[in-house]
Amino acid sequence: MRPIRRILVAVKDPAAKTLPAVLKVTQLARACAKGANMNVGNICRRDITTITVNTPLADAARALCEGRDEAIVAIASSVRQPTAVGVITDRDILRAMLERGGDLSGSRVVDILIRNPLVLSQDEGIEDAMSKLRACGIEHAPVVGPGGTLCGAISLREILEHRLRATT
Repeated sequence: MRPIRRILVAVKDPAAKTLPAVLKVTQLARACAKGANMNVGNICRRDITTITVNTPLADAARALCEGRDEAIVAIASSVRQPTAVGVITDRDILRAMLERGGDLSGSRVVDILIRNPLVLSQDEGIEDAMSKLRACGIEHAPVVGPGGTLCGAISLREILEHRLRATT
């Protein structure tokens, strides 16, 4: 089993009675134009990279460098029903390298994860999510659904971009 994976988390589209669908940007724009009450689940990224907590830190650094993501969601369980335990960013890797004199050998993702990280609910309001991210001094957070199952990730930048689109 590969410890690093790209997954696409589907969201249930209320209009489609049976099949899950990924929300499209045009649907979000229409919802904003109608003044819909948007929540984190409506705007979070569903196409995310995950990594298990026992993955070597050097592999996490490689995944960040090779991918297009600014952050990787660390999971503690299987890829089928991932449970988010935190987010790892390039800044986290850099800090770990500085603390360890540039040597990441023997270090795992779990060694640098923040204890009690911020995890947002998909039902959380956008303004509340932005306030929590700012209060914690972080830019990225995993988004979970019922039962704590990972359903995406969101960044402060994405929330701000959403607010900007909603006002124009």
